[in-house]
Amino acid sequence: MLILIGVFLHQYTKSAKLQPTGQVIRSIGFLFLAIGIIRAASGAFDSHGDLARVLEIANRHSLGMALFATVLTIVLQSSTASVGLLIGLVGSNTIQLSSSALVAAIVGANVGVAFTTLGLAWGRPESQRMAIGFLLAKGLVGAIVLAALPWVAKFLEYMPGSVAQHVANSHTGFNIAVALLTLPLVGLLTRISEGLIPLPPQAPAQSFGPRYIGNGPIEGSSLALGQSMREILHVSDIVRAMYDDWWRAFVSSNEQLARQVADRDDQVDLLEKEIQQFLASVGTGSIDSEQAAEQMRQQRYLSELETSADIIEKNLCVLVTRKVHSGVTLSADKWKELEVFSHMVTENMLLADTAFHTHDSLAAQKLLRHKDAISRCADELRDEHFKRLNQGLAESHEATAVYFEMINCLRRINSHVAHVAYAILRDERPASPFHQLMEKAGNPIKGEASP
Repeated sequence: MLILIGVFLHQYTKSAKLQPTGQVIRSIGFLFLAIGIIRAASGAFDSHGDLARVLEIANRHSLGMALFATVLTIVLQSSTASVGLLIGLVGSNTIQLSSSALVAAIVGANVGVAFTTLGLAWGRPESQRMAIGFLLAKGLVGAIVLAALPWVAKFLEYMPGSVAQHVANSHTGFNIAVALLTLPLVGLLTRISEGLIPLPPQAPAQSFGPRYIGNGPIEGSSLALGQSMREILHVSDIVRAMYDDWWRAFVSSNEQLARQVADRDDQVDLLEKEIQQFLASVGTGSIDSEQAAEQMRQQRYLSELETSADIIEKNLCVLVTRKVHSGVTLSADKWKELEVFSHMVTENMLLADTAFHTHDSLAAQKLLRHKDAISRCADELRDEHFKRLNQGLAESHEATAVYFEMINCLRRINSHVAHVAYAILRDERPASPFHQLMEKAGNPIKGEASP
């Protein structure tokens, strides 16, 4: 029944809490199933075979029984299997073991699984530290139990229940004792483990910051503007990654991923501040009108990217939490519409990067055409939803609000990234008579942005 319940919860639910709970329940079910199989198989045990003779000898030597159980657990790689085998043997009256031998076997099984854990952790320092602490805790309590074995065995004899129940209770009691006795010693065990297994030296973690601009002297305005352009494209990569991950978080209702996406806005803010300061320092040098226009174009596009990142953090990521907590569900048609609309915005973000990088007027014109197409698409989606609402076919009020909010946010992002096209096309147009007159008057402003 536990396996059935666990499989159902893990395979047929989508809750972030029920799925791992199902895994735990299923695992517990497999443990009980394994114990039952071992116990059933132990009924065919040869009471006159070699193993029976070994157990008969170990029954008279408590340390020998503990050692035998330790080796058996290491071979089986499970204390549960060893205890299950012991329960099966004594429960079927196949062998007769004294209370001292049973307690010693329990100690050996628990120490054996600690050795198994140490072997599995070999080669990974952090895991080795955990395994050594585990072995020290089990070994310490095991030594105390073996030292007090006559009194522990006498106490076990007075307990009610069958011998098999004594084995199970001893196993549970031993691990409770490990928790109670070693929990106050966690700090000491940690220091011992760290002393025995030092961590290898690690390279210092690199703090996040600009990649292509520095704080040193700027040699040439053209070189500086080239560096800032590369850094702005780096910012654009972060914003597009935020956008892509946000969409995955929204589709999968992954609040944790949405929080990670929102945290990345801090990176965009940091880079935006550094780049703006860098571009401002370029303006203090000797730059011509074309370089001044390029400087202004970069500053504007960087500002649009930072605003887009803010929309993703403050609006779109909040929609993920709102969708999860409100239980918002959308129809298959709505999901398809949003997917197509989101993909259109993604394409325009890539096109904006291309236009910004190449200064290509054709790419800028295409970017504006796509911007207008996305705006028309947003209007059509809104009108179509109103029609469905009038026909009584729309989703819940909360689903409608989320749907409209998402379309509005994507439309805003598309509008912001497409602004770069206006600066490119403005530079391609001939100078106006007013600009020509100003140039003749000795105040050349060619390439400067008009109001």
